[in-house]
Amino acid sequence: MSLALRVKNKTGFIVGTFTKPVDNLVLQTQWERYNSVVLTWILNSISEELYLGHVYSKSAAEVWKELRDTYDKIDGSVFLMGLDNVYQAVRTNLLIREPLPSLQEAFSNVSRVESHRNSNLSLSNDRSVGLFAKTNSVVDNKKKFVKNPN
Repeated sequence: MSLALRVKNKTGFIVGTFTKPVDNLVLQTQWERYNSVVLTWILNSISEELYLGHVYSKSAAEVWKELRDTYDKIDGSVFLMGLDNVYQAVRTNLLIREPLPSLQEAFSNVSRVESHRNSNLSLSNDRSVGLFAKTNSVVDNKKKFVKNPN
C-alpha cells in the first residue's frame, strides 16, 4: 500500500506531512478530496471486518496509524504454525526466542532439520535394504552347504 501511495505521491497523507490547511478554503477542499481518495484506497484494500471498524473515519493518517500500530508486526509464528507436527521441537525452539528470528533464519533452521530428518530416513531405508540383502545371502549360503542325501 505504501508503495502505491508513493507512486501516486500521496504518502504525505498517511505519514501526516500533508496536513489540512486552516486558512485557505480552496486548499482545504483539495486536501479533503485527496484525503478521501487515499482513505478510500486504504479501506478498499483491507478485509471487511477491518473496513467496518474504520468506515466512518475522516483521516487517512489516523486509519493508517491505527492499522500500522495494530497489524504491522512481522510475526513468523504464522509461518511456523503451518509446519507438520514432526517439527514441533524446532517450532517451539524458534517461538521462545526473544526477539523472534527473521523469516529467513526460521526457514534456514527448518530446512536444516528437514535435511537432517531426510538423511536419517535415507540411512534407515538403506540399512533395512542392506540387512534384507544380507539376510537373504546367509539363507542362500546355508542352502549351498546342506548335504544332499543323494
